[in-house]
Amino acid sequence: MTALYSTGPLAPDAKLLKVCFFITADARTGMLPRILAPFAKLGAVPERVHASTEDGDGGELSVDVRVANLSAREAHLLDKTLRVIVGVRAMLVVRDEMT
Repeated sequence: MTALYSTGPLAPDAKLLKVCFFITADARTGMLPRILAPFAKLGAVPERVHASTEDGDGGELSVDVRVANLSAREAHLLDKTLRVIVGVRAMLVVRDEMT
């Protein structure tokens, strides 16, 4: 698993982002902790986490994670790390600048 580290203090003019990750993955034992681990490694506490099995046979896991106060670099690290988790089928990332 890729190690993630906080990028340290931000420059005073750095923009913070609210980022929503919409992830579809195999519904296997241990998948949800593997998806949430990169957030914990960055020290990012999600505002919202919702997980459910959506496929008729229960073989597909849908996970929505919303995190605020991320730097662009942290959002990029999470994006890259989540996409390479074995069992992740698809992912959509929505970024919005915080005011």
